[in-house]
Amino acid sequence: MTNEHHSVSNEIKFNDINIKTKLAGKTVRSGTGHNTKFRCLKLIIGLIVLILSITLNEVLAQVLTSDQIFSTDHVLDVQIKVDPNDWIKICSQERNFEELSDLNRRESPPRNPFTYVEAQVTIDNVTFPRVGIRKKGFLGSLSNTRPSLKVKLNHLDKNSQIDGITNLTFNNNQQDTSLMSQIMSYTLFNSVGSPAPRCNYAKLTVNGQNLGVYSHVERIHKPFLKRVFGNDNGSLYEGTLTDFRPGWLNSFEHKLGSDQIGRRRIQQLIEALNSKDKNIEEAIGRLVDLESFYNFWVMESLLGLWDGYSGNGNNFFFYLNPKTDRFHFIPWGADHGFSRFPGKREYNQPPPISVKTHGLICHKLYQIEDCRRQYERTLRKIMLEYWKEDNLISEIQRLETMIQPYLILDQKRTTKIKTFDNKKRKDKYKDFSKETRIRKGKKNNQKKDTSTKTKRSVVDFIRYRRKDISNEIINGMPLWATSPREYWIKQKQPFESSKDPKIGRKIGSKKEKKNINQQQKKGLAKDWINYFRTASEQQIRQSITSEKFQNLPESVKKEIQITAQSYLIKETANDNLVKIDQSNRGLFTRKLTYDNLDRAYTVYIPSSYEEVSEVPLLLHFHGFGGNAGEGFIFSDMQTLAETEGFILVGPQGASLEEEKSSHWNHEPKSAKQNKSDIDDLGFTSALIDEICSSYSIDSKRVYACGYSNGAFLANSLSCYLSNKIAAVASIAGLISTEIIKQHRPIHPTAVIMFHGTEDQIIPYEGIEGYALSIDQMIDYWIEFNSTDKVPDTNVFTNDSKKIESSAYAKKNSLEYGETKVEHYSYKNGRNQVSVEHYKIIEGNHWPQISYQGSNISRLIWDFVSQYDINGLRQHE
Repeated sequence: MTNEHHSVSNEIKFNDINIKTKLAGKTVRSGTGHNTKFRCLKLIIGLIVLILSITLNEVLAQVLTSDQIFSTDHVLDVQIKVDPNDWIKICSQERNFEELSDLNRRESPPRNPFTYVEAQVTIDNVTFPRVGIRKKGFLGSLSNTRPSLKVKLNHLDKNSQIDGITNLTFNNNQQDTSLMSQIMSYTLFNSVGSPAPRCNYAKLTVNGQNLGVYSHVERIHKPFLKRVFGNDNGSLYEGTLTDFRPGWLNSFEHKLGSDQIGRRRIQQLIEALNSKDKNIEEAIGRLVDLESFYNFWVMESLLGLWDGYSGNGNNFFFYLNPKTDRFHFIPWGADHGFSRFPGKREYNQPPPISVKTHGLICHKLYQIEDCRRQYERTLRKIMLEYWKEDNLISEIQRLETMIQPYLILDQKRTTKIKTFDNKKRKDKYKDFSKETRIRKGKKNNQKKDTSTKTKRSVVDFIRYRRKDISNEIINGMPLWATSPREYWIKQKQPFESSKDPKIGRKIGSKKEKKNINQQQKKGLAKDWINYFRTASEQQIRQSITSEKFQNLPESVKKEIQITAQSYLIKETANDNLVKIDQSNRGLFTRKLTYDNLDRAYTVYIPSSYEEVSEVPLLLHFHGFGGNAGEGFIFSDMQTLAETEGFILVGPQGASLEEEKSSHWNHEPKSAKQNKSDIDDLGFTSALIDEICSSYSIDSKRVYACGYSNGAFLANSLSCYLSNKIAAVASIAGLISTEIIKQHRPIHPTAVIMFHGTEDQIIPYEGIEGYALSIDQMIDYWIEFNSTDKVPDTNVFTNDSKKIESSAYAKKNSLEYGETKVEHYSYKNGRNQVSVEHYKIIEGNHWPQISYQGSNISRLIWDFVSQYDINGLRQHE
């Protein structure tokens, strides 16, 4: 027996008697028992070969292939480790929807506002230590708790890839509650020969928090093009809410290949579609591969993809294939399939279900009789050869069984892929023929056929799709000449539409102003504030000087002004939008220069404030990317400050230079966990001194509360500024492990925490190596404060209905949609302080509870106000 190992220069022969080895050109023979050193050499070399073999096998076993990562036979295990502050930033990033209706949309595709952050990703036990991840999504798929993600394997390590694939796409299925639309749609596209991305499932975990099942979709890029077209040197474009219209040439996003050649062909297609040439089919056919396009078009219609190219001029790629010198269309964003929903456009009569003609190419071709016949032939062929109901339903059942163990609770509640029984089918889906739908529409004088919006399960859609379409096309394809809509480009400035029911609604008469209740006022303010989040400085300034703004109630105007000023604080340092009242009452913004940086803060002074009496001070810290002014409005803390007579201060987080997102550093300056070199702990200490010197403050009653990133800072203050902070409240936040190690409070401290068990941004279970879990935080404060270890416990629903303990023990004690809250109170600590926790079962990152008429803000104040820095207050 002979083994050869190329990394060893010596030739070794093994047999039962002799070892023969060539060393330095000499041959040495050894018989059994003659020379023990050769036996040792044999043993050593054998061990080396064995170790190298094992190591090599391990390396080979850890190499992923594209077939493995897109296998539909198992759920990928994707574990992401990322800086918690970076994760908050990803979740908080939003799109500016005003840009989508801006005139500039014709000149360029929608801007991508999402930025990459460094992370570590492990896929099926194979680790990629330095990758980039960012949020993705357009409208319906955007989420601040379970964001869709892009993973860029070669973001930092340029050699990192999987069979040439460098970017991975994980969609959150927010619009695809069945979890079947994407994987089944793309599979069917590929089966009929219409190029589409591969798709499978992945279980995503971020910093130990399970985000549930995502759809893993192949990126449309070079590896995909090479696989399906045999080449990757053509011009590739993506279309998002656009079409081949005059003036829209530059609205398509260039991805690959020669843009000059690609744009020239796009312009030719635009001209062909908008010419009066009678041979328009031939003109289109010179630019678009029609055989491929008919397959693509039929599949979008058959699958009910209302938000694709044919249904909405959206979610599509097209590739100028050098082999055919024509455009080939590729589906994208298929999370809206298996639906009878006709789209968001209103029609004078119900549109056909067998064809979608919103895309301009589809519309032009469909007006030609020969093209309708070709479409019908393609449709009938695909239904006959590929729409095998039993096979499709069997595959869905297989996939459902496979993903069931990996679904999080929300997905288990919303995943609806079971078949309706025949009775429900008969009651809910009868009379779907074209004639019946039109008759219903005329009878009810409806512009839109509401029956087509009726929801079906995916299985039910598959089972009856052939019958529904066959009934409609029994006498040929239905005529449909309705033109695609022009895209919604607004030429007016924000807040100038008299039709808008909220923003800029003119409230003219004194009577109308008087009759607006508090909830309506808050709604008006929120609409303006939401606009400020993505508006430019110029847009903000124009909006608060507009006529529409002047017609708002004074109280609403003031709230909006405060928020506007906090967004413009850098530019308005010497020109406050809201002037400080001479009486020092009300709401206004000030600045404090600390560490050579101008820092803003918002103050509310209650009308009852008198300098002769000392009042409490509550610091209110907003979340990552948030704003002090809007934090006051959304939390109702300002109302509490007025009724309870305390001074409320909302510091404004400094902006990160690159993302311009406000943030808090909850560790001492220069700590490696911080996102910048800004000293927020020092700034807070200086701010407390500033407020105490300016107003009559009871220095023993200074409290801190915060949300998310702001809650991290509030929790840090309980240790780092224990000499100034009496009690702390935390909403959806944790405490840094480093703060706990390095800084110990100097007095017993009352703490109250609110946290959802399904918080996917700041996990209830904590973040390993970064932050304690909620249970660990409770244990820390129980031990430090020496409270009772057994808490008083109360369980209630979010509508304040108390749950009896016996009912609580039952598995199904709550109805669907109710939120269960467990309240734990650990009492009798040193100086009579207590620790309280509201555990919101299945609650997310935005906890909302109501208990005995009290919201979170009221519960916070009622708790912290009991204490001063010496413990439980002695009430007079």
